Amino acid sequence: MKKASFTAQRSPQTKKPRRKSNGWSAKWSDRIGVKEGQSIWVLLTPGNYITAEQQAMDWYECTRFNVKYMKTMKDGSKRQVYESCTPNEGECTLTTQAMAGHSAISGIPRNDEPNRFFMNCIEFGVNQKEVVTDKDGNPLRYQHGKMKGEEIFRWNKITSIRERKAVIQNEDPENVSFWRKKFFDLPPTHFNVLREIGRKAKKMCLCGGTLQPVHYLCAHCGETLLDIDHTDLSESEVSRFGDQATRCDGCQEYDYPIAETECDSCDTPRPHKFHEVVAEIQKTRGDKGFPQLVLSRVESLSDFKTADGQFVVVRDENNQPLLDDEDPEFRFVVDEKLEKLMKSQFDFELYTEPQTNSYYSEILGLREGQLGYVSDSKPYTSFR
Repeated sequence: MKKASFTAQRSPQTKKPRRKSNGWSAKWSDRIGVKEGQSIWVLLTPGNYITAEQQAMDWYECTRFNVKYMKTMKDGSKRQVYESCTPNEGECTLTTQAMAGHSAISGIPRNDEPNRFFMNCIEFGVNQKEVVTDKDGNPLRYQHGKMKGEEIFRWNKITSIRERKAVIQNEDPENVSFWRKKFFDLPPTHFNVLREIGRKAKKMCLCGGTLQPVHYLCAHCGETLLDIDHTDLSESEVSRFGDQATRCDGCQEYDYPIAETECDSCDTPRPHKFHEVVAEIQKTRGDKGFPQLVLSRVESLSDFKTADGQFVVVRDENNQPLLDDEDPEFRFVVDEKLEKLMKSQFDFELYTEPQTNSYYSEILGLREGQLGYVSDSKPYTSFR
């Protein structure tokens, strides 16, 4: 099965992925957040999300609307909230009202193109284990399952430099983690920042040198699709040539081209994969005042150290990064716990599962007789 290029633009034929039953259950707390003025270090990790055309992708994409409404809280108070909602297939209250211009709905996609993109990652930092307690300070315990009777805990991210140092120096190592499994939930413009990580990775050789493309070849017959030395394309267009599927004039196959590269430091170029580099990402304000993600730095996973000063990649007797020649997908040898997180994925289709039309009718404040109104007792009676 051919896998889509992570740096590629979405192919016009790609449809909404089918239901995936495998993967971890994603929670709102697993969603990575970047506060304005701060930066995070992340490692993007592969996924296996299958489209209707049986194409595997490392990310998940779908269409979602933003709905603003007054929510009743547990204490009985009301608060204005924003909820990201997935439309139902077929007759859908959310879609009907969005097309009718309901003032509470925003983020309407153009031409039914996906407008939310999800991707697995590892966030590096300092996290401290914290026991969850009730209002009286008593530890909460699991009531069911294999962990019945055990204390419930969560990982608290430490951001203060002073607190981070104190935790690293004084806390029991069992209660500290320097990485957590997270995921990105981004609009198209922000997701393109993640794609830039993949583009930069392809220019980084495992030897530490810089790679430059020489040719782009057909993945099926090997015919040259682009000769860098004989092209009128700009440098920017050349760098993105491999991001889009191209039809080969020789065999007529439509696929992503393969780049042949040269390294300025060695004779055996080996480009990094997107999950073999660590990236620093910041959130700033753009020229128009809107928040934006900025890619600050990208470095090889082999050179990256966690907050306690330890290399992420295991070293050999010569203090060189250890490579696993038997695993072409994950070449760097890392801690077993980290490797497990890198190879796992969240079930984003379950996370973005649509609500019922009656639920959408309720949060939109619809009444019987209004366009698209649905109740549990009168399904779809108002679609006309």
